[in-house]
Amino acid sequence: MPKFAFEETDDAMAEITRLYDFIWPTALALWNLRWQVDGYMRAAPDASYSDFQARFAAGSDIRGADVRSMIAKTTWDEQKGRFAEVLLTNLFAIYENWADLLTDRVTGFKGKDLAYYGNGTSDGVLAFLAAVNKAQSQVMSSCFKSTFERHKDYHLPILEEMLKCYRYFKEIRNCLAHKGAIADQRVADSYASFQPVSSAASLKTKETIQHSHVVVGQRVDLSLRGVVGFSAIMRRLMVSIDAAISGSSIAEQHALERLRQVGGPRRVLNARPRRQQQQVSKVYTVAGLPAPLNPAIAQGFLLQHRLISR
Repeated sequence: MPKFAFEETDDAMAEITRLYDFIWPTALALWNLRWQVDGYMRAAPDASYSDFQARFAAGSDIRGADVRSMIAKTTWDEQKGRFAEVLLTNLFAIYENWADLLTDRVTGFKGKDLAYYGNGTSDGVLAFLAAVNKAQSQVMSSCFKSTFERHKDYHLPILEEMLKCYRYFKEIRNCLAHKGAIADQRVADSYASFQPVSSAASLKTKETIQHSHVVVGQRVDLSLRGVVGFSAIMRRLMVSIDAAISGSSIAEQHALERLRQVGGPRRVLNARPRRQQQQVSKVYTVAGLPAPLNPAIAQGFLLQHRLISR
């Protein structure tokens, strides 16, 4: 059941889960393959490439994979670093798609505005939140917003700190993709900005997110554990922004879209008040919204839009 005000956030969280459902089994499979190949090489030092193909690749439809090279040329730590790169690249793809879709609902903003704090008036997350929240919704504010704000990943008070973490890892990703992993001044600046707020206390995490000192002209370092820690910050950003605008008229419009998509015959309210409340709550939960905290306002909203009748 969806847990967020906007379906874009539901979808992004599902994508993160699917990403980890690929990353973790693949990493564990590679770990096991390493010691199997190493053991076979020790037991059969004269085994040919064909012998290795027959033992490890038969039936896979993968050709040209020399698993012997993996043991001879690549350490497990180096391979974990590759997994970190894959994970980081895909995490940003998920966030940027989420940001583009969410900001499409608001005139004057683009997805990139959700990647930095901004000046609070014309660009960045602060300006986006202020613009969206100018028009509030009675039904969303009184019935649902506090539920969204109780999500364990809601951390709006440390929004600026989380965005500095985001910027650091974004510049690392850009450096890996476009600079041959050699740090430039943008990476160094993002590190200098992130460093003062990188502690577990500042980011409200159980441990400090692993990240490395940056020197311009030298290779950047990326750890799998650090990227996993960053992914938790990225989740918090999406959840916090989603909840922060969950009391707005834009959130109301989206809730109405959800309610209308459910379809089916219009419900007729029971004469008994307790049964009415149960009916109203079910209409919202079936549409993917939480049970309303103010049943009277929630019922009035449904009646107003002819989603139920007396």
